[in-house]
Amino acid sequence: MTTTEPDQALREAMADVVAGRHQAALARLLWFHQNAIRLQPSLSGVRRSYALHAWKNLADRYPPAMKALRKSRDIARDDVRTHKGRAAGDHYADFAAINHYLDEEPRTIEFFKWLHKHRPKIARDVYHRTEEVLARANEFKLCGAYIDGEEQFTRIRHHFRVSMRLARKPGIGGAGYQRYARKSFSEKTTRLVALLALNGRTVEAKQVVVRAKRVWFDARFTRQLALAQQGRF
Repeated sequence: MTTTEPDQALREAMADVVAGRHQAALARLLWFHQNAIRLQPSLSGVRRSYALHAWKNLADRYPPAMKALRKSRDIARDDVRTHKGRAAGDHYADFAAINHYLDEEPRTIEFFKWLHKHRPKIARDVYHRTEEVLARANEFKLCGAYIDGEEQFTRIRHHFRVSMRLARKPGIGGAGYQRYARKSFSEKTTRLVALLALNGRTVEAKQVVVRAKRVWFDARFTRQLALAQQGRF
């Protein structure tokens, strides 16, 4: 490693992966994973997406990279157990993101259940990072312990409106970005409505549906919401 610029280190690591310089790529990816947020906090999303995607691509070809990726995942899990507040949430985000790229999300569910039992405050803080995984695994009752229809929909609506504003800015968004924003809004809202319905909280589910239609009235979305009120999503 000769650079201390995280974005440059990531670009070089990705180039190393493509060129087959496996050892160099792993060194740069490890450095980026361990230092990027400290040096440039705005890279947190990149660190848990593009960088992990590159690391997994390397790991599929280079066993030491897979070993290092799993070790980083396990360190993040252990750090959640020993930290509190935002630090615990950040480590959990790393743990869940690595499991996603390793296609080992059952580990995320297993650990979330441990938090639910032993550290419920942290479980509540990180639930939003786990809801989709839990829902896919039919862990509806567990979701019911954490969902808050009003609060969650307010957050979903805020993110949608911010995304749509960005989509209208020249050089940033465009039609593709708008489609992504609507798809995300639809998926998160219908999942929330369905989880409320599946937990017998039909009044809350209906309230979310009414609010959602005020934000975006669309025929297909309306049909999806109707199904969600029946617990289908």
